Amino acid sequence: MNNRFELANSVVEEALDLAAGERDVFVAAACGADAVLIADVRRLLAISSAVDGFLDSPPDDSGEIRIGDLLGGRFRIVEPLGAGAMGSVFLAEDLQLGPVALKTLHPELRDVPRVMERFQAEIGTARAVRHPNICAVFDLFTFERARGGPLVAFTMQYLQGETLARRLARGPIPPGEALRIAHGIGMAIDALHAEGIVHRDLKPDNIMLTRGRDGAITPVIMDFGLASRPGAEGPSVSGSPDYMAPEQFRTASAAKSADIYAFGLILFEMIAGARPFPAEDLLPAVIRRTTEDAPRVSDVAPGAPRAWDEAIARALLREPSLRPGSARELLDQIAAASRAPEALTVRAGARCSHAAPRPAHHQRMNAYPR
Repeated sequence: MNNRFELANSVVEEALDLAAGERDVFVAAACGADAVLIADVRRLLAISSAVDGFLDSPPDDSGEIRIGDLLGGRFRIVEPLGAGAMGSVFLAEDLQLGPVALKTLHPELRDVPRVMERFQAEIGTARAVRHPNICAVFDLFTFERARGGPLVAFTMQYLQGETLARRLARGPIPPGEALRIAHGIGMAIDALHAEGIVHRDLKPDNIMLTRGRDGAITPVIMDFGLASRPGAEGPSVSGSPDYMAPEQFRTASAAKSADIYAFGLILFEMIAGARPFPAEDLLPAVIRRTTEDAPRVSDVAPGAPRAWDEAIARALLREPSLRPGSARELLDQIAAASRAPEALTVRAGARCSHAAPRPAHHQRMNAYPR
């Protein structure tokens, strides 16, 4: 950690403890004549204000819906599957069609400006693309209840399996298996991008690994709460800091290249069994991601195949225009290099000092985030 990183982080943390009207004077005094540092601190303060509350722990509305409840005379609640910032997800028995996942909007958010629009946008975005590697979304409902007022919810495909995050908690994935999983994820990303949709929150928690009758694993991308189309207005800063591209910390207008960066982070973790950057709070993550290059996979896992090492390094370039233009292009680079004689050459390298092992995930097998 360099002195500039420490200074900027220290100034921001102290400024956040002050009233909004006092911050400018404090920043000017703390940074002196360093105009670049002042600009960096002000930008970080703006980011912190934009995400204030957005990445906090979700409200607990588990008491609002009980196992056995029958919603709308049609959906019998079986068990909770997960909870997030906007809503909770339950396994429900659709008395007409069978098991579904039912995502509710937290009741206290129902009347918050623009929240309902985001909830509806999530449904519209997910329904815009039909693909075997994308979770299918069905219908929107408003349920009248005797307690708690109206409940807004939508139904989606019920996926049985485990999240990629849970799988990674057990360690790295062998390259052959990783490539098969990566192919499904990549095809889903390209299908979204073909419709002009940027997911903006790709991460292992949002990818379910389902297993077919033949034993084959199919990855399925879930959670479109932050997805957007070019030009669409959304949260000024949004995503999960551990998987955000550098440019996502600077602008709300995330492009397809941000998804490619997140895909590169996911591939890195599948092969290395660790993240390239340490898990840390938002402001340190902003500074590190925007000022430091990601380590190579081979720095963290010296035995990593060269084909993956080169392709992932390209996906994690800080300059968006230099990354692969599509997920397929990235996968093709890995596949082509894997067939080359030199593909198995191992690059020597010590384990990177700031690479972060993934903590164990204690979550349900059927986990639906956010």
